[in-house]
Amino acid sequence: MAVQEKTFATERDRKQAERSSAAAAGRAEVAAARAERAAAKAQQAALIAAGAAGPAQEAGVSGPSAKDAKAGKKADAKKGKKDKKGGRKAVEAAKADTKKARRKEEKDAEKAVRAAEKAEKKARKQAKAERAEQEKAAAEEKKAARTAKAARLKKVAKRDAAAKADKKARRLAEEQVVAGRPGSGVGTPETTPAERENRRREAEQEAGRLAAAAEHKATAERPAEVHHTNGLRL
Repeated sequence: MAVQEKTFATERDRKQAERSSAAAAGRAEVAAARAERAAAKAQQAALIAAGAAGPAQEAGVSGPSAKDAKAGKKADAKKGKKDKKGGRKAVEAAKADTKKARRKEEKDAEKAVRAAEKAEKKARKQAKAERAEQEKAAAEEKKAARTAKAARLKKVAKRDAAAKADKKARRLAEEQVVAGRPGSGVGTPETTPAERENRRREAEQEAGRLAAAAEHKATAERPAEVHHTNGLRL
């Protein structure tokens, strides 16, 4: 977001510099046009004055008056030439000012563009550094998640192993209880050998039955495995 705002700022600066340059060029052109119009008016006034002196001389003026008219005409012509020259100088000065102002605006615009490019380059560099930091943080977070998952799996494996060991111990304890139950004939001297044998077999059968029941229960709780033959193996 910050990078986009900086890019928009540089773009606005560039557009503003272009608008300022165009405005300065327009003002210089307007000044040049005004100077040209002023020179044209001065030249026209000189021509009008020269034309007015000609008819006065043709009207029959003689002697000193004719001489004065001739001198006036000469002076008017000189003045018109001077005004024309001054107008030309004004036009040239206006053109020079226009060129100077345009060049200044162009330099300012180029400077603004360079500054905008520099700011944009800096913003891109900063954005790249920020992305690198984010990627590094994401990698560290992913690594921590993997470590935590491995620890959880290890804990579950230990818990399952402990549960299996406890189940096996309980089964052995039950078998021992059945074998040593009073009246079972196992290890009691008051019974005959035949009775002891019969009761021992009964105890073994009972222990086998309990073990089979426990194994059947464990098999029923185990999830079914699907093989490539599309069959179920329990």
